Amino acid sequence: MQTSACRGTRSVCGQTFDYTIKIILTGDVRVGKTTFLHRFVSGEFNSHLKQSDGMGPRTKVLERDGKKILTRIWDTAGQERFRSLTTSHYRDVHGCLLLYDVTNEQSFDHVLYWYNDLQDKSEPLPKIILVGTKCHMYRVVSRDRAEKLAENLEVPYMEVSAELGLNVEEAFENITEQILETLKQKSASITLTNTAAVREEKWKCGCSC
Repeated sequence: MQTSACRGTRSVCGQTFDYTIKIILTGDVRVGKTTFLHRFVSGEFNSHLKQSDGMGPRTKVLERDGKKILTRIWDTAGQERFRSLTTSHYRDVHGCLLLYDVTNEQSFDHVLYWYNDLQDKSEPLPKIILVGTKCHMYRVVSRDRAEKLAENLEVPYMEVSAELGLNVEEAFENITEQILETLKQKSASITLTNTAAVREEKWKCGCSC
């Protein structure tokens, strides 16, 4: 279950943040999750990264509408080779970028597996974007097929290239915006509920103020 700790001013390493959100990357091994994340965090492409380089969260600060957001992004660090991620990987997650490789048919075939794994182990289901990686290379999975799958799953679809830096920032910005919209709606709902509860208590005690 997602925690309310993600909302409100929080201090980390001397900086204060209005939101702290958890984003996970999932998908088959070797679809490019670690290089994709490295490109986003560092702005550089490195084709020699090891899967162990994805262990532990990577962080990056984003700003939206005057709010400072600390994004904590978790790679699978090779755990996905066992075709099952632990429940702790999905705990308190707000958003997921589900990656497959457009040059690898099998990785596309496994998208439903990873979607169902996420659905089974996270409550509520986080915001999801289906992401096709290595879009600058010769593809075996057409964009049309991927868009139809995304439509069936009712999630957005994007294609990225970590090597060229294409749509990498945009993918993380998109998922962050979706998460923030959900948090704002939840915050507004809590405010309305609290206001109604106060009014009910005043009515019970006969207070007209």
